[in-house]
Amino acid sequence: MFDNFDNFSFIDDMLAEPLTITVPGVDTRKRDEHGHPIIEEAKTFKVEEAIVNNTNPNFQIDMGVGGTQTVGTLYWRSKTSGYPKGTQVVRDEQPNINYEVTAYADDPAAGLTYYSLKEVGANEQRPNLDQF
Repeated sequence: MFDNFDNFSFIDDMLAEPLTITVPGVDTRKRDEHGHPIIEEAKTFKVEEAIVNNTNPNFQIDMGVGGTQTVGTLYWRSKTSGYPKGTQVVRDEQPNINYEVTAYADDPAAGLTYYSLKEVGANEQRPNLDQF
């Protein structure tokens, strides 16, 4: 049998970072005595898991105003499944950058769930510090 080194979890351990996960409150489809919907409170969790980027330096799109834009997708590799779309993810070391889960897929062989992330709430372009 193939020894997969505990599903290659050592890679995730090396890439892990502290994250704050907020699952949005959901409508319970019940009403209070005043007829207002009862919304379940949001739940917050702290985890240490990896966010990885699938950016391929050879995959770029041409911008209409000139230049190119590197295209890639961020994935949160989690040992916990069941977080719904709309879940908020914040890197604790970069609290001003927020992400939202847009899709997810389970990988039973690896024991992981891959959550696709998109950045939300960014209205200004951050400087590229790699150029300095």
